[in-house]
Amino acid sequence: MSDNENEKKYKEILKDASVSIGTWDFSGTRKQKYPEVGKVAAVGEKELVSVFKTVGADVFPVTDAVNTAETLKDLTERDYSVILMTEKAASQAAPIIEALNGRCFPIILNMQNGMERLQKIIHKAVGTV
Repeated sequence: MSDNENEKKYKEILKDASVSIGTWDFSGTRKQKYPEVGKVAAVGEKELVSVFKTVGADVFPVTDAVNTAETLKDLTERDYSVILMTEKAASQAAPIIEALNGRCFPIILNMQNGMERLQKIIHKAVGTV
């Protein structure tokens, strides 16, 4: 696939994702389905995410921006409560992550700074760390 074809496909995925993700809310016609507790996915370079298989996470190795965007869009439509992403994968899927920002699930954590964000979410939810 040429670079132009890749870029076109990537933009189509982002456009489709923002439309479908944007329709999910708690008052609209499509209700957000709460995922199973504890279902975790790891997305990113194979060498970095493979280790998460040992602790029970579903591992999704990705190779480029198109593959990353397709994978993340697919995972948001499945029952995952947490999606861990490598820094590179998170930067490739930034528009989708931004579109998901207001949703409760899935929680998307960048492996680089994810623990800080998780602490903030916990603090906001229960009032303490």
